[in-house]
Amino acid sequence: RKLMISELRNVGVPTVKGAGKPEEAIEILKTHRVDAIITEWYPQFVKFIRTNPRSPVREIPIVLATNATTREDVIAARDAGIHTFCAKPSSATELCDQILRAIQDSRRIVKHSAFTGPDRRRRDDPKFANNDRREDC
Repeated sequence: RKLMISELRNVGVPTVKGAGKPEEAIEILKTHRVDAIITEWYPQFVKFIRTNPRSPVREIPIVLATNATTREDVIAARDAGIHTFCAKPSSATELCDQILRAIQDSRRIVKHSAFTGPDRRRRDDPKFANNDRREDC
């Protein structure tokens, strides 16, 4: 964590807040303006951010920095509401690229009882005439 914070500052990110535990991160989110979250894989933390009505930032971009990159890991994180991944180990440039990708992501945020997060579809598919396939969203 400290190395990642240091690297982000070295490449020009002006303000970086660090938390050792999800609870600390939630307190930071309540008291500071944050443009994106970079987190390791804490499913309950991501679930809180995305689904809890007390979450101060339900629609914030979330970048998962992890070495868990199997197909199953990627699907689970996507389904939890992660915007994008940065596989560890990674350079500061790679991490910054993923942060920018998440911040600039134009996908709408889907809010549903079973899922809250960026629309999982990354491209328009002409096979689907109805762009809103989920009738109950």
